[in-house]
Amino acid sequence: MSTLYTSYVRASVLQGVLIAILFAGSPPAASAQCTDQFLETEDIVLDQSEQLLGPIQSATMLPNGQLAVVTEDPGVFLFDADGSFVRQLGKSGQGPFEYGNPSIVRAHGENIAVWDGGRSVQMRGGDVVSGGTGGMKIIVYGTDGAPVDEFSGITWSVSDFVISDSVVYTYQSGARKPFVRAWDTEVREEVDLSIDEEATIERVALHMQSGSGTLAHYGDHLLFMDPSVSAVQRYDLASETTDRLAIDDPAFRLGALNVDDQDALNADPFAALAFGMESSSSYRTVAADNAILAILKHGRVTYNPPLVQDGRPNPNAELDTFDRYLHVHRLGDAGEAEACEHIDIDPEATQTDAPIVGPTPQGFLYLEQRMNEGDIDYVLRAFSDSK
Repeated sequence: MSTLYTSYVRASVLQGVLIAILFAGSPPAASAQCTDQFLETEDIVLDQSEQLLGPIQSATMLPNGQLAVVTEDPGVFLFDADGSFVRQLGKSGQGPFEYGNPSIVRAHGENIAVWDGGRSVQMRGGDVVSGGTGGMKIIVYGTDGAPVDEFSGITWSVSDFVISDSVVYTYQSGARKPFVRAWDTEVREEVDLSIDEEATIERVALHMQSGSGTLAHYGDHLLFMDPSVSAVQRYDLASETTDRLAIDDPAFRLGALNVDDQDALNADPFAALAFGMESSSSYRTVAADNAILAILKHGRVTYNPPLVQDGRPNPNAELDTFDRYLHVHRLGDAGEAEACEHIDIDPEATQTDAPIVGPTPQGFLYLEQRMNEGDIDYVLRAFSDSK
């Protein structure tokens, strides 16, 4: 069974139901208009001589070039810019500054902020209904490993976050609005952002895919994307207004979604992955110093024999077609298109079609796994805006 199959199995569980199905369709439009080269790359191999790492869920680059990484084990680790191991941050547990299920790591000034989903948390419609053995919170550590702060009280699932002053802004993937929410850490209550969003069935279906639902802070704006629309949405924190920066990308296409509403999608959850595997998506938005990077994912994935037979996952499924690739669009301050670079996704190296694991000050981190004498090397490829 292919490793990419395993990745889809792990990433595609909805309400306890495996979402998997074989689809058929024509390839996307050619990407002839995305031929610029404005991204510089650097491969950073993470040193595991002192600390073996489990599967990496999230990573970020700090302003000083150091790298913070979250693994499934669970663990949070700090590395120097060359990949040398520095230290573990915090530890697994249920006490203050301890984590149960860390899944997202982001820079917070010179410090490291970690989203902890807690343990055994029961969810309904995106909100917590019972706490299990650990609640959801954000933990902030210094690069010296010392605990700095801890924010609890957020009662909804989070797929990405940024912190500005005393407010935590979050993106919540799923079917329930609002997708972008805010929590004031001083008064410990939600802040109304008044962002008018549309929960289309296409958006909900793509939210079920791994890697959708990201957020960035650019100047006085929050940046986020509806995965079913080729555009960046920009929320002005001062005026509390939202505008849309449209992206002209001829390769962007959506497949056929054979359900009409959320109830039908819940009744036929296999339809979501079928739709996602044959559709483009607005995948990531990143704030560089002088530009917005909007990353669109294109292409398709197929398996032969099918992923599902007789209503069950097929352990004999093998990867048949994989032509996923990324278009990285560079947008100016006013949203004008400035450049577009094409990046192929290598399924053998990434083990997924969602390889971006986090931001850097000038771009993003792309995760590859390479075999080295029977061991797995984790390689973070840093893509940086060179303009």
